[in-house]
Amino acid sequence: MKRSPWFGTAAAFLCLSAVCPAAITSYFADFSGDETSLTSAFAGASDAAVPGWTWNGTAGVGGGEGILVGSSSSNKYYRPTPGADATSAIDLAALSSGQGFRSSADFRWSDIEATDLTVLNFGFVTTQATAMSSTNSMGGSIIRSAGGSGVTLRLRSGTSDVETLSFNQSLFTAGNWYRLVYETVKTDTANTFASVLTLYSIGADGTATPVVMDNVGTPLTISSQIGSSVLYSDSAAFAAYDVRNTNGISAMDNLRLEFIPEPSAAALLAVGMAGMAVRRRRGL
Repeated sequence: MKRSPWFGTAAAFLCLSAVCPAAITSYFADFSGDETSLTSAFAGASDAAVPGWTWNGTAGVGGGEGILVGSSSSNKYYRPTPGADATSAIDLAALSSGQGFRSSADFRWSDIEATDLTVLNFGFVTTQATAMSSTNSMGGSIIRSAGGSGVTLRLRSGTSDVETLSFNQSLFTAGNWYRLVYETVKTDTANTFASVLTLYSIGADGTATPVVMDNVGTPLTISSQIGSSVLYSDSAAFAAYDVRNTNGISAMDNLRLEFIPEPSAAALLAVGMAGMAVRRRRGL
């Protein structure tokens, strides 16, 4: 049974605070219902079908509906989608200082030991079909390199890594579920976002209380200031997810975007990160 009931994969379109009407301020895609819940929730490049993904009735958290991740060099998918909300967008320009977004995805680590490149990226882009590693993108990612057994959390600004944290993939339990959470808020410094990326464990079936992953006493969370003059003033941005997978991530579920309406712990990144790790140990 799904942990978080929702009306299929429909998105909630809310007008909150300074965010303008018609802007997407939140969505929750849990892929319940049937196979059309995938194609109705997201679009691939140029409004084409999302590549490399298959809806499955038992692939998600708790054994419910989810998405099987096929082997592919790149699976990109975007909001807004074609159809009813084709003219809607994510209005980053309307955000005030301290406002922002929290985006997350649940993923299942493979039952077998990963040996090849595996990447999960998500964040914002200015144009649909733009890769998360391209100029004018902004987001967070987790990457398992093609060689060795290292895994790295990364905050990215365009083509550059602005903050990274590496660990060994042995911290993952085969077949367990994890949640990657990316938070970004505008600061009062021109063209700058304060961003945090955190990795949580959510248990064998994905329904456990989120717990921040830990590497020998170091929480798996990173933070940085990210500069993006284009996205800072973009009133029609896209939320982008990008999976480059061979044999690390086997399934995905519960793709979320939440509006951060006022200064919060994430906004404190503008002045420092003291106390952030303590707060995040308590989970979401």
